[in-house]
Amino acid sequence: KTAFRAIDIDESGEVDYDAVIMAIEALGIGVTKTEVHDVMRQMGLFSESVFDFDLFRDLLLKVYGYRQPLQATLDNFALMDKKRKGHINIKDLRQLVSSAGLKDIVKEDDLDQMVHFFDRDGDGTVDQEDFVKIVGVTGLE
Repeated sequence: KTAFRAIDIDESGEVDYDAVIMAIEALGIGVTKTEVHDVMRQMGLFSESVFDFDLFRDLLLKVYGYRQPLQATLDNFALMDKKRKGHINIKDLRQLVSSAGLKDIVKEDDLDQMVHFFDRDGDGTVDQEDFVKIVGVTGLE
């Protein structure tokens, strides 16, 4: 949602193709414009299309699919591990779920259970290897 708000300059709830491309480049997703166009064609979209948040999110999720899933997951972990401490905590996972627009789907109890299940040493954090397992189970990528 943060990325969408950043490109929705006039706060109309809609953005154009150029703004979407700018956001994809700024997010560093690592796909080419050709790949974005391929995804758009598959979705029945064109460069003249107008994107609301839901369409923007759907496009981003599909664009992520063009990347290597493991590399995308590792990149997401690195984004959350801002202090480069080698692990993330429940607060970091909450931010991921919120920014992915999945707060209604992935509940607080689910996050607690995931951390508890994947936290091998009981310190309340998840390291990179554990995070890859969580993403594989939930589809958060």
